[in-house]
Amino acid sequence: MAHESSQSLFRVNWYRGNYNSDWHFFDHVNLRLIDEDGVYVIKTRESPGRAVYVGQGEISERLIEHSKNSEITRHGMLSIAWAELHWSKIDGVERYIYEVYKPIEGKKWPDVNPIPVNLPDEL
Repeated sequence: MAHESSQSLFRVNWYRGNYNSDWHFFDHVNLRLIDEDGVYVIKTRESPGRAVYVGQGEISERLIEHSKNSEITRHGMLSIAWAELHWSKIDGVERYIYEVYKPIEGKKWPDVNPIPVNLPDEL
């Protein structure tokens, strides 16, 4: 996944699996305990370089909705990563992540300039 040099990236803290060594298994996370607004990426283990969905908002609420959505869950074993962001950065960061991962589902994104960030795969 080619993207901007690390000097021009807005750095975000991605929440991933235990000790941030791997992505969380979607069905192993107590989604109600996530208390951040920001962006998130849902990936499938079957196609690790591609996202199933990229989104934003109240992360817990949005991921609970996705866990009940067959268009998302039909993609097999899913993993998630998320980053807390200030509201002023959310749209641009989501746009950038969408452009990089080209998700399988969810064909809409914010009509704003992308804000390049470090990606959850790069920790």
